[in-house]
Parts: sequence; C-alpha cells; structure tokens
Amino acid sequence: MVKANLWKELDNTKEEVRGIMRKSRGLKPKDQDDFAINQQEMLIQTFNTIGSVIAAVGLFITGMSLFVGGIGIMISCLYRLRNAREKLESAKQLERLDVLFLCSS
Repeated sequence: MVKANLWKELDNTKEEVRGIMRKSRGLKPKDQDDFAINQQEMLIQTFNTIGSVIAAVGLFITGMSLFVGGIGIMISCLYRLRNAREKLESAKQLERLDVLFLCSS
C-alpha cells in the first residue's frame, strides 16, 4: 500500500508505483500493464453506489407499506360505516313500526 503525502503529488506517486511495478514484473516499455492500481476514490464510489441502491429499495418498501396500510385503514372505515348505516336503517324501521303500532291501537 502506497500513500501520497499531498493531493497534488497523487499523479506523480501513481506513476512512480506504476514504474516500480513494471520493473519488478519485467515488463518492456511496449507491453501492457498486467496489474491494476486502485485508489480509495473507486472504493468510495462503489460504496456510495451500493448505499444509493439500498436507500432506493428501502424507500420503495416504505412507500409500499404505507400504501397497503392506507388501504387497510380505508377498508376498516368503510366496514364500520356500513355497520353504522345498517344500525341506523334498522332503528328507523323500528320507529316506523312504533308509529304504526300507536296508530293502530
């Protein structure tokens, strides 16, 4: 592992490491490099990409759970409203029966 002292020296340090690696592997000037020089920026970029994907998936799951929960609450409200309406209708029918009963007596 090699560390550059200053940000400005990064390119020079990278070229020095490249030269040392080529010399140690016995590569000629026209040969292609058979090694890679990795920097922390690449690693950080990969982690940022993975973090963005995880955040997007989490946001999608959160949105879906809120949507499904909203549908559940809506169904519950509609069910209670229907029951209340049925009770009111049966109460009105009982009032009509009482009025008919009183009139017929």
